[in-house]
Order: sequence, then structure tokens, then C-alpha cells
Amino acid sequence: RGRVNIPYDKPCIILEGSSMSNTIISYGDKQATTTFVSAPPNVILSGITFENTFGHSGPAVAAKINGDKTAIFKCGFLGYQDTLFDASGRHYYKNCYIQGEIDFIFGFAQSFYENCVMNATQDSSLYPGYITAQSRKLPTDQGGFVFRRGFVTGFGKVNLGRAWGPYPRVIFWGTDLSSVVLSEGWDAWMYKGQETGVQYSRPCPMGEEAK
Repeated sequence: RGRVNIPYDKPCIILEGSSMSNTIISYGDKQATTTFVSAPPNVILSGITFENTFGHSGPAVAAKINGDKTAIFKCGFLGYQDTLFDASGRHYYKNCYIQGEIDFIFGFAQSFYENCVMNATQDSSLYPGYITAQSRKLPTDQGGFVFRRGFVTGFGKVNLGRAWGPYPRVIFWGTDLSSVVLSEGWDAWMYKGQETGVQYSRPCPMGEEAK
């Protein structure tokens, strides 16, 4: 148990655990404390769960991924608000499990999520949750999140995303969205009435047929 930081001057690292259930990096003594930070380029993560146990009362990041050309396989990210800070760079996630309530995948990165599970745990008696909060500040920014196949699971009700910037870009492509996803799907948030720069897409229908 404790925090782990891979500094920027330590590139080309492979961090490999035995499995998501057996190798767990967990922390959460206070708000806004990040459990795991990966800053350098050319990092591979595999078979590890990153967890922030702080609770429901504010941002609690399980992992912050900054480095360019980062590849992540069969890893888990567990938290509540702001679970995975997909901060910057080009990233590839495959067969990962990401759990949270509010904005639990957020950031500025250019990332591709393949066959991942996004598990939404927001109590819908309060208000709906949000899976993504992607941010592009300019239309020329390269960031964006693409979710290819995979599943949205959980309980309560959740939106696919909300705009954390004037030019967010998120695509769910052939993802099984299940009944937890609200029919409207998206929220312009602070950019209501200014949606011309928003790029949200759900090319395949919701439900089990969206493979």
C-alpha cells in the first residue's frame, strides 16, 4: 500500500503484475492525492490494479498517465470521482477495467480504449454519473478518447460524458452500453449553447446489439 511515481527521466519501463486481482497499488489518505503517476514516454503497464480509496467527497485519482506512447494491458483503475486522469500523450488501453462515479476517465490525452469495461457506480437517487470528461482547449488540439467495443456496466444511471472544455472529442464505437446509460447520452455541462465545438459520437446502437 502506498503511492508510486515513475519520474519523467526514467523512460522505457515495463511494470508488470501477476493479475488485476493479485497486484494492487492502493492509496487514499486525503483528497486530491494520486495513487500512481507515470510521467515518462514508452511505458508498458500490465496486470496491475490502481486504486484510490479516499471516498465519495471529492476528486481522488487512482492513476495519472502523462507519458507519450504508453500502453496499458489488463489493468484495473478503481475510484469514485476522477479515477483515471488520462492527462497527455498518446495512450493505448486494452482489456482494462475502469470504475467510478463522476468523470472517471478525464483529461487531454489522445487515447484508444479497446475491449475495456467501464463500470459506473454512481447512486442515481442523487444525480447521474459521467464516464468521461475530455478536454480540448483548441480545435487544433490532437486529444480525444475512442472506446472500441468493450462494455459499460454498473448500476444507477450514467452519461457517456460531459464537456470539460470547448472542443471535447469522444467516440464510443461498437461498445455495449447497457441500460445504465441515459438515453440523452451526453451533457454539454459548462458549454450549453456553445456546442459547435463538441464532438461526441455513438456510431452503433445502444444495447446488446452494439458489438
